[in-house]
Amino acid sequence: MSGEKPGLDDGEKTVISGGSPASSAAAEGKGDSSDAPTLLMPGRDAKSGEGSTSPAEDATRILERKEPETVVLHRGKADESAAAATRMLKPGPGSDAAGGESKSPATNVSVPHGSLPAAPPATSVSVPAAPIMQVPGPRTGQSATPSSARTAGSAANRDELPKTGDFIKERFELVEELGRGGMGAVFRARDIRKMEALDPDPFVAIKFISGSLIGFERAFVALQREAKNAQSLNHPNIVKVFDFDRDGALVYLTMEVVEGVPLHTRMRAAATNPMTAEERKHLTHGMLAGMSYAHLRDLSHADLKPSNMMIDRNGDLKILDFGIARRREYDTVFDADDLFALTIDYASPEMLNRQRPTPADDVYALGCIIYSMHAGAHPFNHVRADIARSDNMRPERPTSLTRVQWQALKKALAFTREQRFADAAEFQRAFEAPDWRKIGGIAAAVLSLLLVVAWFAADPIQSWRTVSGLDADQAASLERSLKDGSEYLAGGYAEDAVYAFAEALSLDSHNAAGRSGAKSALSTMRQKMSSADYRKYLESQLGEERNPQWLKDLVGSELARLK
Repeated sequence: MSGEKPGLDDGEKTVISGGSPASSAAAEGKGDSSDAPTLLMPGRDAKSGEGSTSPAEDATRILERKEPETVVLHRGKADESAAAATRMLKPGPGSDAAGGESKSPATNVSVPHGSLPAAPPATSVSVPAAPIMQVPGPRTGQSATPSSARTAGSAANRDELPKTGDFIKERFELVEELGRGGMGAVFRARDIRKMEALDPDPFVAIKFISGSLIGFERAFVALQREAKNAQSLNHPNIVKVFDFDRDGALVYLTMEVVEGVPLHTRMRAAATNPMTAEERKHLTHGMLAGMSYAHLRDLSHADLKPSNMMIDRNGDLKILDFGIARRREYDTVFDADDLFALTIDYASPEMLNRQRPTPADDVYALGCIIYSMHAGAHPFNHVRADIARSDNMRPERPTSLTRVQWQALKKALAFTREQRFADAAEFQRAFEAPDWRKIGGIAAAVLSLLLVVAWFAADPIQSWRTVSGLDADQAASLERSLKDGSEYLAGGYAEDAVYAFAEALSLDSHNAAGRSGAKSALSTMRQKMSSADYRKYLESQLGEERNPQWLKDLVGSELARLK
C-alpha cells in the first residue's frame, strides 16, 4: 500500500455519524495482545479511582473497550434548592460499540438533579395531503407516499425519536437507522425533492437531536446558530452540513452521506490488521487539515473522538458532528453553566472544568486520537485528563513516531491550554515538519558520526556560542531540551539525546547538565559506530546517486578512522 491512499472494500457498511452502525460489532476484530505494548504508568486505577502500581491494561484490551459516550452537561436554574442532588447521565439503550458503556468511571457525569426546565408540550401539526408520488420503499421495493406513511413530526414528543419508514417535513423518508448515541440518532434518508429533480443520488443523512437537549432552555436557538456556523465549512475532510430544521417536536440536521467506516472501528481492527505508516500519515493529515480549516474560521468542534471521524471508500478522513460547533464570539451561547457536550476520554482538563471550549481543547483531543493510532492505546489509559494531571501521568513514546512528531504530540497532550498549541494549524505545522536528519538518506547517521569523531578529537562545545542571558521563552526551551535529552538517553534513544542536548547547549554552552548529557549520549553513539554491521550499512549507502561526492568522501574518510 506504500505510496497510495488506503481505500476500503466495497462491501463496507455505510455509516455517517458518531453513533454506531448497526453492524459495527461484527466488523471489529479482537487481536492477539502478545505483541501489543504494555504502558506502565503511575496513577489511579481506571475503574476505582484508587491509587495503583500495577501495569496498565494491554493495548488490545484497551482497544476492545467501547468508545466512551458523548455526555451532555446541562444545568437548569429553576430549582436552586435541588442543587445538591445529582443524577447520573448514562448512554441510553441501543448505544453503539463505540458509544456504549465505558469501563472508565468518568463516562458517567454528575449533574444537578431536579433543576431541568419542564419539557414543552408536544406540538400537533396538521399535515396537508401530499402530491401523489410513488417512492420506492427502503428495502423491498414497495411504494409509499408521505401522506400514507407515518409522519414523524406530528406524533413525536421530545423524548421520542423517529423510526425507519417515517417521513419528515413531507420531504425526507427515513430509510435506515445508521447510529444512535447520547446526542441523538442518525438515519439515511431519501430526499423526495431530489427525486423529483431526477437527482441520481437522492440520499442525505439526518441527525435527530436528543429530546433531552432540545427540551433545555435556549438549546434550540443555540443549536440553530451553531449549525449555521457549520454550514459555512467547505472542506474535503469535514462532512458538509446542509440544513437545520424542526418538524413538530423533532429537531434535526441534514448532512452529506459518507460511505465507509468510523475511525474507531478501523483502530480496533488494527489489533489484527495493523495500519501502515502511509495509512496513519494520511489519516492524521486529514484530521489536522480539517480542524486547521475550522480553527482558522474561529470554529471549535469540542467533541472530537474516533467515532466522530469517518474513513470513506477512498481512504480519506471526514470529521463529523460539526453541526454543534462553537464560534468564539458567541458569549451567550453554550454557556459553560448551561449546556455543552463532551466525551470524557478526549476532553481536556479545561473542558472537564466546564470552561468554554477553544481550539486548544480540540488540539488535546487530536493528540489523544493520533497517539492512539500509533501506540494502540489511549495516552493516559482512558483516565480523565484532570486525574491524569494530578497523578503526573506521562505517555511513553510510540516507536513509530519520529523525534519531530513526538515533540509535537507531547505538546498537544499538555494539561494546560498555555502549554498546548493554540490551534490545529500550529499543531499540524509542528507535527508535519520535515525531520532534517532523515533527509538525504544517511544524513542522520553521517552527522552523528561526525559529532562522535569531533567530540573525541576535541571539545567542540567550547566553540559553541554562549548566550549571556536568556529570556523566558529561551529558558523554557532550554529546560525542555534538557528534559527531552535525559528521557531519550534513559530510553536508549542515544541519537535523539545527542540532538536534544545539542539544542540545549546552543542556548547555553556552559550548562553543566547539557554538557554531561551530551558527553554520555555521544559515548553511547561511539559504541554504536564501532559496530562492524553499522559501518557496513553506512558504506552501503555511500554509493547512492542522491549523495553528493563531497559527502561520500567525508564519510568514507571518517569511517576509515573508526576501523
